[in-house]
Amino acid sequence: MLKKSNELIKQLPQTEVKSPGATKIYIASPLRANTAQEQTKNMLYARKLQSQIERLGYKAVAPHAWLPMVLDDSVPKERRLALSIGQKILKRCDAVLVAGDRVSSGMMAEIATAKAQGIPVIFYTAEAQNDFARQFTVAKEELV
Repeated sequence: MLKKSNELIKQLPQTEVKSPGATKIYIASPLRANTAQEQTKNMLYARKLQSQIERLGYKAVAPHAWLPMVLDDSVPKERRLALSIGQKILKRCDAVLVAGDRVSSGMMAEIATAKAQGIPVIFYTAEAQNDFARQFTVAKEELV
């Protein structure tokens, strides 16, 4: 799945790195789901993406892959705290990877923050499932 990682690296936006070390990629994918099992599946998906990106030499962060283990997304106060933590982390990243089968309200806020901060937004599309390099496309001005 990762055999064309050099092509992927060439496609990632050239950004001014905000801190020393590898380029940091923030992963935005859906968390909320109708069942606890589906939510766990969404968390595992974010972890999988995080791992794939790290294998390419980037630092990857997906707060929603871990925060639901300590903050309950169904409790409004805890959800707000988790979203706030995510926003703070996002602002320290060099790019945002948007992935998943839908764009949730939390993801929309993350995309808006990225755009406001001048952070490139990269869309991960399912069409190229077996060719990871082709799954990264730099976002245009519009979201879709």
